[in-house]
Amino acid sequence: MAVAAAVFGFQAAAASLLLVLFADSLAVVLGVPEGGDRVWWIAAQLMSCALAAMLLLGGVQLIRGTGRLLLLVATVLELTLALGGLVWALVRWPEAEDVETGLPGVAGDLVDLVIGWLVATIALYLGWLVLRTLLVLAPSVGHWLRAERKVLQASVWSEEQGQWTSPPVRRTRRAGWAVLLPIGALTLVTLLLGVFGKPLLPGLLGDAETDAGASYRGDSPWGLEFYQGGEPLSPPSAGDELYLAAADADARSCYAGDMAACDALYFASPVGDVYEWYGSSCAGRLDHGSAGGCVDALGLVVD
Repeated sequence: MAVAAAVFGFQAAAASLLLVLFADSLAVVLGVPEGGDRVWWIAAQLMSCALAAMLLLGGVQLIRGTGRLLLLVATVLELTLALGGLVWALVRWPEAEDVETGLPGVAGDLVDLVIGWLVATIALYLGWLVLRTLLVLAPSVGHWLRAERKVLQASVWSEEQGQWTSPPVRRTRRAGWAVLLPIGALTLVTLLLGVFGKPLLPGLLGDAETDAGASYRGDSPWGLEFYQGGEPLSPPSAGDELYLAAADADARSCYAGDMAACDALYFASPVGDVYEWYGSSCAGRLDHGSAGGCVDALGLVVD
């Protein structure tokens, strides 16, 4: 049972480190989240590294028969974090109702299937943590550790010294360094990424963030074609194919920052027209259509 508990701990540590490595790889390409999300990202990464170190060192100690406290503490900590994350997700779950998936029929059933799979996976993970805790606390593991402790404390006859002596102490320093050095290196990389917070490989994804339509969340084809990351867009000029003289005045006022003009333009434009999208997106300032809600979203006047 001791070996099984230690192996479970090693597996959890490996999974935790793989997640950290994956998140760091994404940060190298895409950059670290900004604002308060960056603090949470760094905290989660460092917590994962610390948990992995505790699980690895605890598993080594248990296999060597020198104790189970560290593995037990790490397992309880992991279980606490998992339950806390589950409670947090359940509390925030109603917010998902505000998201328009636009996936009817078979696609909606597929979403339900994925949600069911996630629930089952979380249940199995929590059960796995409980099983590891029970293995660490098993009476047979305690009996074995006490027997190992007695063996370590028992005197042995030394032919060279001609007397009873204490057995050599089992050293775990090398194992500790073997565990801590790679985790320490990964932690250092995480801290560097968290501090600098910019992609180390600029241009790898091209100019995806500034290309037309990049990160546009609405369903208007005009937004997918013209959206420029929230920068106000100049309205069509006289002579352009999309130009409409009757809408030009409101469009230019909207571009200048008059949000009431944006709303007026939206309501006055034909459905599906470029000027309808222009007014609904507040001259391209929003990454979705506001349906005549620019004043509510941004105020009467913006710069």
